[in-house]
Parts: sequence; structure tokens; C-alpha cells
Amino acid sequence: MSCAKNQQGLGAFRVGKALGCLYEVAANHLSVEELELLEQATASAQYQAENLSAVLQSLGSVAAFDKGKHWDHGNATPSLLWMLSNQLDMIAGLIEIGENAEYRLRTRVQQNREG
Repeated sequence: MSCAKNQQGLGAFRVGKALGCLYEVAANHLSVEELELLEQATASAQYQAENLSAVLQSLGSVAAFDKGKHWDHGNATPSLLWMLSNQLDMIAGLIEIGENAEYRLRTRVQQNREG
């Protein structure tokens, strides 16, 4: 099944799945330099996760101390949860790409040494 078909039927566009799809199509055609660049996606994912954690800590503090005065739970919560879901999906996609690029890079370097 193609990666485009995997994207269909999910209900909402998923950034992580789209990134994985693009990587899947391009992976066999990437140079060593391009793989080295994509290998950094794992570090980027860690940075994104740390930032998301800090934002959630701040939002938790705001919500805890607000006690319903200003925090519009009814309208804000679904949008916030959808945004968080998308952020986590993107982070997962970056991790997948970074790990795959690292594996392909190691494999290619090993093949160059042997051949």
C-alpha cells in the first residue's frame, strides 16, 4: 500500500504521516549529505518535545490558578487538544525520519567500506 493511501481515512491530515510518506518516497535517492541532515530530525523532535512540555506546564499553571475566571474551557479545550495531538504527531514523524535516516546512513557507510 502506498504511503498516500495510508494517509487517507485518518479523518484529519496528519503532519507526521505526511513527513513519513515523503521520506519513504525519497529515501532511496538521498545522498549521504541529505541523510546526515535528516538524521538531525531526532534532535529536533527532542527540542520540540521539550518546548511542548514547557508550554503545557505554563498552561497547567494558568488553568490551575485561573479557577474558571478567564480560561474559556468550553471553546479553548478542543482546539488546544487538537493542536497538541498535531504537535505530538509531528514529533513522532521527526523521530521516525531521524532514526530511519541514521540507519540508512550507517548502512550506506558500511557498504562503502566493504565495497
